[in-house]
Amino acid sequence: MSKRVNGIIESYKNYAGRDLSDCYKKASVAKQRAYAYCRDKQIEYNGYDFRIISYNTFMFTVGFKFVDVETGKVMFMHITPSKDEIFEYPA
Repeated sequence: MSKRVNGIIESYKNYAGRDLSDCYKKASVAKQRAYAYCRDKQIEYNGYDFRIISYNTFMFTVGFKFVDVETGKVMFMHITPSKDEIFEYPA
């Protein structure tokens, strides 16, 4: 696993339960729509342990785990403003 992916997983582990209202006093409509998109992805993948794993004034990233129905492996989805990426969650 790359250093970048390890960093993402460590951030994910450090921020259990962080939600949009924990990060922004009053989130913009764009942030609310982005957050809804992320929640929709979680539902689509039957994901769990959803949380914001990084944020700043302009953007945030989200992560959640899900089980791959074909392999049975625990996978991780990382959603950023520019892409959605999936990789195997380390055991």
